[in-house]
Formats: sequence, structure tokens, C-alpha cells
Amino acid sequence: MAKKLFKPGNKAASGRGPNKLTRTVKETVLSVFNELQLDKQHNLIAFAKKYPKDFYIIAAKLIPTEVQAKVEGSITWNEIRTYEAKPETDAGA
Repeated sequence: MAKKLFKPGNKAASGRGPNKLTRTVKETVLSVFNELQLDKQHNLIAFAKKYPKDFYIIAAKLIPTEVQAKVEGSITWNEIRTYEAKPETDAGA
């Protein structure tokens, strides 16, 4: 019988479930990031001032390239046309 690498209910191998290690790493990185923001020499503002080009490259990657939205509305169109008759000219005169 083959040895099971994952416990029942852990679907990380198939990619269809929460990965506890990934979640823990993300939470730890976020915690360190938030703590660094309190240090004016090592926060994101200091980085952006020292390396503006790199900061904008990173920031641009965070901007969504596709936005899904549902827009609803109505349009009322009232058109008034005014016509003027041109005076007839004598073609034979």
C-alpha cells in the first residue's frame, strides 16, 4: 500500500484547499511589514524616496489590469429640430 503524504481533508496537493503553511507565511510577512512601517528609516516611504523607479515598478504590478463592473442607467433623449425653408431663386432670371 502506498504511503499517504497528506492527511485526509488536506487538499493542498491538488491545489483545492487552504494551505496552512502558505497562510502562516503570508501572515508572518504581513506582520513584519506592518512593524517595519513604524520605523521611518526602513518603511515603504523611505524605500520609495530612495528607489523611486523600483517603487513605481512594484506599484504598477499591483494595479489591476482588468476591472469587472456592472453599470446600470438610463438615457433620455429629447431632440428638437428646427428647419428653415430656403427662399426659392429664379433659375431663369
